[in-house]
Formats: sequence, C-alpha cells, structure tokens
Amino acid sequence: MLPNGSVGVEEACSGIRSLTGCLFAGSFLAAVFLERLWKKIALVVAAMLLAFLTNLARSLFLTTWAYRYGPHAIDGRVHDLAGYAVLGLTVAGLLGLLPLLNLKFGGGAGRRSNRRG
Repeated sequence: MLPNGSVGVEEACSGIRSLTGCLFAGSFLAAVFLERLWKKIALVVAAMLLAFLTNLARSLFLTTWAYRYGPHAIDGRVHDLAGYAVLGLTVAGLLGLLPLLNLKFGGGAGRRSNRRG
C-alpha cells in the first residue's frame, strides 16, 4: 500500500519466469563452457542468486517509481524496461562468471621438467 494507491505483484511478474530463464541460461552456459561438475553447479547456483537479486532490485525500483509518480506510472514502458534490464544484467553476470570459473589453478609444482642438468 502506497499513499497514492496500491502496487501488487501479478503472477506473470512474480519473478518465476525470470528465475526459470536464468536457470535455463545458467544450465546451458555451464553445459557448453564448463568441464568440471562443481563449476557447472556453481554457475547454476549463481544464476539462481542473480535472478533473485535482480528481481528484488526490479521490485524495489518499480515500487519506488510508483511511490513517486503513482501506481499507474509503472504500467507499460517503465515495467518492460525494468524487466529487460533484469534480463540484461543477469546475462552479463553469467557471462562475466564464465572466465572466473574457467581459470586454471595449479602451479608448476606437479610438473616434471624435461631439462637435464
């Protein structure tokens, strides 16, 4: 409830679709670009966290917008742009995590040198 009216969350905007899309994207990227099982699981978990955090930010943004300009102001363009921003941020976040998860850790301690001397 806001001073100018109420803001509700419809089923379509509950974040479930975004979560499903993020899980699909994370699973796809993990299957294609990662080799180790723990890295694949880490990317899928990161996708869930990103979906939750970006949808929380979207909800807070839309509620703040409705508080300032009235509940009718979040219909249409503002709502759609916030949804696309969530999608873009989540994809960028997942793509940004891929290089981190593909880092090769391991020094030369286990390697044998071919040089004699």
